Amino acid sequence: SYDTMRKAGIEYKDAPLYIPPYEYYNKEIAAWAKSMGIQVINYTPGTMSNADYTTPDMKNYRSSKFIYNNIMKLEKEKG
Repeated sequence: SYDTMRKAGIEYKDAPLYIPPYEYYNKEIAAWAKSMGIQVINYTPGTMSNADYTTPDMKNYRSSKFIYNNIMKLEKEKG
């Protein structure tokens, strides 16, 4: 959270990108972020980067290497 980051000396201007929880947001969240100079971003479909929360004990686990390889594959194929 920005409150936690502020306690560590990190201000909005130092962290202007925001990925909403569960990559879900609406017009209100986008407007809130814009009013504070924060850019809402999201993962790129097809990269599997949204699986970065998984752990080896989970059925849907995706390793960091797997996610990285998918990102690089998509970049090579689609630029």
